Amino acid sequence: MAIFVVIGSLTVVGPVLFYLVATDRAAGPLSSVKEFMSAHNAVIMMVVLLVLGAKLIGQGIGGLSD
Repeated sequence: MAIFVVIGSLTVVGPVLFYLVATDRAAGPLSSVKEFMSAHNAVIMMVVLLVLGAKLIGQGIGGLSD
């Protein structure tokens, strides 16, 4: 379980540590990621909500077969 938590936390901890260790070098890449996510916010949200909806529908269909 600890390994799962560490791997899951890398997406958050990695950029934060990158910024803390090398503030000047991190500004460019983090800024470009921010711009990309801002420009594609609608698509990102659509994919997240689509995955959650598919999960809920799958659970509902699975619940019918029990």
